[in-house]
Amino acid sequence: MPGRAGIARRVAGRSWPALVAAIVSGWWWFGFRGRGDGPALDVILYFYPMYEAAYRRVAMGELPLWNSHQLCGISWIGPLQVGLFYPAHVLYMLLAPPRALAVSQGLHMAFIGVTTAAFARSLGLGRAAALVAALLFTVRGRVPFALFSPNYFEAIAWLPLGCLAIGDLAAGRRCRGASVLALATGMSWLAGYPQTTVYVVYTWASLVLAMLIGERSTVRQKAALGAAFAGALVLGGVVAAVQLVPGLEHALVGLRGTGGLDVQRMGAAISPAAGMLFQGAIAGSPFAYGVAALATGCAAILHRRARLAAVWAIVLAVVSAAFSLGTRTPLFALYQRLPAIGWFREPDRLLAVTDFAIAVAAGIGIDAIAAAVGAGRRAPLLLTAAGLAAVVVAARGGRAPAAELPLVLGMAVAVVAVMAGGGGAARLLGRRRAGSLVAWACAALVAFELARNPWHHEVVPYDLDMDATYGAFAESFRTLARRADHDRVWIYGNGLQATIAHKMATRFGFRVIGDYEPVNLRRQSDYFTYFTDGSVVPKRFPFVFMGDLSTLVPPPSVPPPAARRRLLDLAATRYVVMPPPQALRPVVQAFVASGGFVRGELPSFAFFENTRALPRAFVTHRVRPAPEPAALLEALARPDFDPLTESYVEGDPGLPRSEAAVPRGGPARILQDDEEVVELEATLAAPGLVVLADTFAPGWRATVDGTPAAIYATNHLFRGVPAPPGTHRVRFEYRPRSVTAGAAATACGLAGMLVLALGGGFVRRSNRVSTG
Repeated sequence: MPGRAGIARRVAGRSWPALVAAIVSGWWWFGFRGRGDGPALDVILYFYPMYEAAYRRVAMGELPLWNSHQLCGISWIGPLQVGLFYPAHVLYMLLAPPRALAVSQGLHMAFIGVTTAAFARSLGLGRAAALVAALLFTVRGRVPFALFSPNYFEAIAWLPLGCLAIGDLAAGRRCRGASVLALATGMSWLAGYPQTTVYVVYTWASLVLAMLIGERSTVRQKAALGAAFAGALVLGGVVAAVQLVPGLEHALVGLRGTGGLDVQRMGAAISPAAGMLFQGAIAGSPFAYGVAALATGCAAILHRRARLAAVWAIVLAVVSAAFSLGTRTPLFALYQRLPAIGWFREPDRLLAVTDFAIAVAAGIGIDAIAAAVGAGRRAPLLLTAAGLAAVVVAARGGRAPAAELPLVLGMAVAVVAVMAGGGGAARLLGRRRAGSLVAWACAALVAFELARNPWHHEVVPYDLDMDATYGAFAESFRTLARRADHDRVWIYGNGLQATIAHKMATRFGFRVIGDYEPVNLRRQSDYFTYFTDGSVVPKRFPFVFMGDLSTLVPPPSVPPPAARRRLLDLAATRYVVMPPPQALRPVVQAFVASGGFVRGELPSFAFFENTRALPRAFVTHRVRPAPEPAALLEALARPDFDPLTESYVEGDPGLPRSEAAVPRGGPARILQDDEEVVELEATLAAPGLVVLADTFAPGWRATVDGTPAAIYATNHLFRGVPAPPGTHRVRFEYRPRSVTAGAAATACGLAGMLVLALGGGFVRRSNRVSTG
């Protein structure tokens, strides 16, 4: 029977993950909650309203596919950011969004800490070193900063688990490793932040590459590892297909497409990573690693058992940090050429990978120092001392705030004292215990520095009162929804303030032309950018259409938007609302004076009715082929353009092209106006086109009196269906095949993952029987 010491070790081993989870989640709860100067805008403006609206429908047994309230209509699933199928989001069906977010992020924090520590332990590191790796990755830097972007945070959470699974693949536990890696891949995709998932996959690939290069194995074993890794990634993608397939369909007609962005739109020339890495990496910032962590990480390269992992972590840290700096380094040219990675904005988001790599390197370094004390070796200690000197010199050279220099010097002295004391402790306690004592002492120094790091200026609004924050103008919004009926509203001026955010349209059920959605469609970007900037290419920062029509001030040498206000009429924009102070601005008064706007009454808002707004559904009997977008929008924006007389169509709807005079069309009656179904009654005097001023997008199907009919892009952004003379019912239904295909693929992927997991268990049982 095992002795008491053995039993104690087993109990400690089993409780170790719970201890790490408690430390990390406790640090998150007491260290981050409620700190900061103001609430995180993305959470308030985007995530809470969307989570509430989406999961309210899911709780009612509906799957939200199309959001008719924003940007003349946009897919719910395509932009990915809501993460509609992410399993943890079931919490939003059970709790109010702030409470659900708190529970979700607390669980994810614990999960990240435990899996990071487990990966460190799988490298042969001691508990102190593993705890250091977990803390460095979770309680400073990009991970806590990602709390403000829930989908980024949830996507990065699966990085350590994937590394752990790759260790299983390399050790020959192929079924278990592949199933866990597929799970991590699928969950990261489902979280709804593909940029982060691409970074995560590259990180995993770099680890596999390091193993293929550095480990002694046969060519056959290397090929098996590579094949298992690739197969697991593919399986993970299939698991997430229910979201990825609609997302790909959306991207193919989206603003960004599936091609690389240029440096300007990527924001690579103004990357904030330089400040995080150069001014904030040592001390005095939320992104500070601390003196102890940076210095001990230098010893990682001398770790005997984990040297390969140390080299991988150090190289990964250097390369990812260089990439995150954007055009400040020549390496960025390589970054832009890597597949998929150049599709996304703001390369500084890659710093999460840098953080993970440095956390792993610091853990390996601390373990190397502990082993050096236990073995009487000096090389790791000397390398740590050299690292200390470099950190101190960098701090004095302006890489840390001047007020932090006493701390930097004090921590350098403390690290030296710990290493010097290790030799004396070895003589008194024995080398093994002394090494463990030094490791825990280094861990304590790292934790001390992390505890002193300031928090970010924003607060994650877990305690937000939804009714108080979003309900300030609830009655006005309900009144607006009743007045607007089938028409649209333009929320001008303060669409990025919580009380009048664009997403209030989705929450209260009225339609707006604007949004806060950076993953929109190309047609939407062309149309509304032309209205504000007089061009289909945005002419001002951030040089990407974000959905928000927030200004009437044109770019230099461009006529004001009043010259293009016909585009608002075409989108059935019946009302304009804004906070009362905005209505006093000269640029707004000039726009209102351009004609067609009548001041009305609406509590809490300045309210104008656009008397020139066109009907949202109408008939036209004459069509013309649409030219390229810039020329088309120039024609549409002319004040005398009348779509009921003639509209522009992409493709050939098969209407007679007679030069004879045809009657001007008229409005169509909207019989049903739901999110995924719109039914019209239209009377045509001659063959013509029934036009609905809603976004033309894949997935929509139409029938005329029950007979399937083609839908044509009309007036660039909208939908048109050809119909014969007479009175007809035209029905639009959103039934995207991409969702059905994705769901079928996901079901197959889950079955494959289950087979792998069960297969791994069967192999382990067979091995136990054969060796028994």
